[in-house]
Amino acid sequence: MEHIDVFRLSASRPWQLRDTSPICKELIKYSGELKWHLIESVLVQELSNECVEYAKSIGYVTHVINPAQGQGYAIDYALKHAVTSKYTLKWEDDFKPEMEIPIDTCVKLMDKYPHINQICFNKRETMSKKGWNGKDFMKEQRYFELDGEQIPLVVKEKWWFGTALWRSSFIKPIFRYWPTNTHNHFNFQVLIPKTGWRGGHPIPTPQKIEEVIGCYIYGKTGDKRMVFHAGINDSIWSGELQKKWKAEGRTIIGS
Repeated sequence: MEHIDVFRLSASRPWQLRDTSPICKELIKYSGELKWHLIESVLVQELSNECVEYAKSIGYVTHVINPAQGQGYAIDYALKHAVTSKYTLKWEDDFKPEMEIPIDTCVKLMDKYPHINQICFNKRETMSKKGWNGKDFMKEQRYFELDGEQIPLVVKEKWWFGTALWRSSFIKPIFRYWPTNTHNHFNFQVLIPKTGWRGGHPIPTPQKIEEVIGCYIYGKTGDKRMVFHAGINDSIWSGELQKKWKAEGRTIIGS
């Protein structure tokens, strides 16, 4: 099987990287080669140095963005400078798998069904619906035949920037980033308008999301989470960690 590039976004949180990396190597299962990349965005120089040193010690290829320029920029960097594989796995520094992540099965599905462009591994119990601008997007269940089995996937309402396997040829030509909130801007300014949606109602149907975007959650509605968001209490996004660093007298660069 062809190699898969795994890009792990990190930003000056060496304790998260040290905590999650061993279990990632244990539970992310693939018969081919996984090439691990650290995309380190520097917020606090001495902490990012620790991240890079640790990543090198466990065999990662390291890339440094100094100073940090946001997650969207880091994803763009990864897609342009790290990812050469047919499929790529996005896995941040603070996501910890809680069960086996079946990459072989996902690759076979995406090879057989070329409209499947993303398979996500959920950080919460898989809900049957998602609120969308005052309405509910119903996450319809699908089953795909593979080697005599029916593999369950749930239609997701938009492209996810969490733990997921991406089809490189789909995402690389169209990806754009913004200084902040890239996940929403990219979905609502680039991808979802391709369904014909221009804001308001009705919202796209699951069938239209499948046709245009092709994003799914692995498993069935009601399934328990596959990954644990270990860094939710030291969030860079909310600014809580920056407050802590300032209180410690650390110099923060980038954003």
